[in-house]
Amino acid sequence: MSKIARITGFSLLFFVIIFLISGILLNVYFNKKIIESVKEQVSESTHGQYALILDGLTINIFTRTITVKNIIIAPVIKETSSKAQFVFKAKILRTIDFSILPYFTGHDLLIDRVEFEQPQISIFQGYKRMPKRTAEPAENDFSIFKLFSKQLNSLSIGHIDIMNSKINIYKNGTDTLSVFSSNDNSLSIKNFNVNSETEKTSRLFIADKFEIVMNKFFYHIGNGLYTLQGKRLYTSYIDSTLTIDSLQVVPNFSKKEFAEEAGRQITRVKIISSKIEAKMMDVKLFFEYNWLVINKVGITGCSMDIYRDNTLPIKHIIRPSVQAILKSLPFFVSVDTIEMKNGEAVYQELNPAMILPGKLSLNKINVIITGVQNDTSLYSKKSNITVKLNAYIMNQGRFRETCTFPLINSEDFFYCSGSCTSMPLASFNPMIQHTKNISIISGQLDYASFSFTANKNSSYGTMKFIYHDLKVEVLNKLGNKIGFREKVKTFLMNKIVIKDRNPDKNGVVRISNIHAEHNPYRFFPYYSMQSILSGIEPAVEGENKAKWLKKKK
Repeated sequence: MSKIARITGFSLLFFVIIFLISGILLNVYFNKKIIESVKEQVSESTHGQYALILDGLTINIFTRTITVKNIIIAPVIKETSSKAQFVFKAKILRTIDFSILPYFTGHDLLIDRVEFEQPQISIFQGYKRMPKRTAEPAENDFSIFKLFSKQLNSLSIGHIDIMNSKINIYKNGTDTLSVFSSNDNSLSIKNFNVNSETEKTSRLFIADKFEIVMNKFFYHIGNGLYTLQGKRLYTSYIDSTLTIDSLQVVPNFSKKEFAEEAGRQITRVKIISSKIEAKMMDVKLFFEYNWLVINKVGITGCSMDIYRDNTLPIKHIIRPSVQAILKSLPFFVSVDTIEMKNGEAVYQELNPAMILPGKLSLNKINVIITGVQNDTSLYSKKSNITVKLNAYIMNQGRFRETCTFPLINSEDFFYCSGSCTSMPLASFNPMIQHTKNISIISGQLDYASFSFTANKNSSYGTMKFIYHDLKVEVLNKLGNKIGFREKVKTFLMNKIVIKDRNPDKNGVVRISNIHAEHNPYRFFPYYSMQSILSGIEPAVEGENKAKWLKKKK
């Protein structure tokens, strides 16, 4: 063997021995130093609030991988806090294909991919209700850069993929039952970077892509009557969007059992929406605090099934106004615009002594809501929630309504106006037959308009209800068979009580007054509906006759 060959052989053997010794040293000595150093950094950067726990760390310089077993990052003390707390667990954390040269030349750590096995993410939401507007971040705010700034100048990871992690969100650090849960999900991050620039801009990190997809998730509503569930929740920190392909608010009990379970007269609501999209949304604040800071929410294909059982006694609980509900929310809300397109709603009401519920439907619903926010420090006389509704009643007449709620008020106070175009009056039979024991035989609504103001005591305004050829029939208590008594009532009703047209034969248009006493035990939709109905009766019967009949009831 030549001298050069022997030298080459010994050199290769020397380097192999050096690599083996380096690997042994890294896994026997240096990894222990690394573990202790990282633990100290986690504690120091979080001001002693978080601790790192792991069973072992293995570095393979040949495959350029680092494997961490049973890693846990958790608060030292789980408690109810003004700030959100996090717990991250994984059976295996593996970094693949890390670059050694950039670390030794510039203290930059470059990793191609990070993988996890059996990851778990828990978020314990903070109770901080309203934002404190400060120009600079607080010194004790969590920072990823601070975790490694003493050893590294930057951290760069090409791909981070977390599949089917157990994600749970809790109201606070002492809760054991989650309000939000998901097991079928994925998190994908591309070109994850943390450096001094992210620290200067008060960002945790920068990335070309940060997406969370939850194929199934559940939000458990506290009173036990409802479960909120959805399919394919997609959110992107980068694009500031959150999209849900299917969202459902599902009652946990049947229509009959629902009111019995609640133990009182109550409205049961089932909501199914085909798509909800939140644009320009602060996703981080949503997950950490439940804050809803959104520019626009779009709701498509929303179906609402509303059922009220009035056979049970009503509980004398004072119902808050729209303004009071918004102000009492335990989290910050600021939504510029909420828009619902192509929705539908069916309302059914079962009254005492009735066999079947009355039914009213709204179709092709389009709603725009603006001005929703509950930071009272920003309220002024011009701060209003405005609701604009455009729909069809019973798939017939086009109905428009605008309601304005001044936010400086806490008690019930709102303005309302609207109109309805031509439709057959018999379209209302599914409702009035089972609530008033009256059936409309003929009649046509030509046009209706209304305007009223409502306060904590009553509503007042005017209505113009234009119609012709109205004829009705009085039903018996069962709502079907007509006997002699009902025929007499029908004759008197058509000849004496109601007027068959407006304007009358002389062309005089009757403008009726709107006046409804506020029932403090019912919410805004009922108050608004009763106000509108209070203008129809005097329009059909005449103002004086309607007052006289009301006294006789």
